[in-house]
Amino acid sequence: MKELSARVGALTRRVRRTAIDPLSSAPPIAIKGLRLDPARRSLRVRGVDVPVTPHEFRLLYRLASNPGTVFTRERLLAEIWQGEAFVTERSIDTLVRRLRLKIEPNPATPRCLLTVWGDGYKFVDV
Repeated sequence: MKELSARVGALTRRVRRTAIDPLSSAPPIAIKGLRLDPARRSLRVRGVDVPVTPHEFRLLYRLASNPGTVFTRERLLAEIWQGEAFVTERSIDTLVRRLRLKIEPNPATPRCLLTVWGDGYKFVDV
């Protein structure tokens, strides 16, 4: 019974979130060779379309729309997953690593998605 209740709760959260998606009306962003279009959920890196997952897109859009602002893992976790599932703060690290592989010319020395040691992550200030 507990599992059924949890599943119903998860489904209702998903329905509410998709009905009122704040990104659907957000403006496109063009920054550092990236173009993010929330209406189309598309990412172009230096003129090439790059496939991203919904979580990757939300994370990248959140960071790119606030260049220079440091976000803690905890804050990003709450904003990206919105209570949808039980995940740890290390899930943010995994998303950042995957995004760096997709958007950075050299992921070993990132120029866009920067780590702020002891705090979290930020998009490079323009």
